Amino acid sequence: MSMPTSPKHLSWITHKGNKLLFYNIRSLSPKEILAFVPIAADFIVRLNDPNLRILVDSFETKETLELVKAYTISIKKTKAFHKKIAIIGVNKPKVLIIKTMVKITSFPLSPFANEVVAKDWLITD
Repeated sequence: MSMPTSPKHLSWITHKGNKLLFYNIRSLSPKEILAFVPIAADFIVRLNDPNLRILVDSFETKETLELVKAYTISIKKTKAFHKKIAIIGVNKPKVLIIKTMVKITSFPLSPFANEVVAKDWLITD
């Protein structure tokens, strides 16, 4: 079975020999992110990899209630198709949003200020 082609804003990166899916929403508008979230979710489901680890770059993004709802729906939809999600570029309001999403979804989702620390966390079991 061949791997599906990655949509725009998704790419593969390697950290210490481990493959990670890089979910790059840096600088995108809420409208652009809202359009992208279901596309990314469908791609993750098609990968069908319960050990998938995802690094999200959310630097310079603005959160809205609509986006939080879209993220929560996406995580619930893809929950069986990935192991962990690390999010970089997170300010204090985003940390609160992430903690709320973790409570709602019961999923290993964690905010990080440092990309290397986030990648290290993703590759540990």
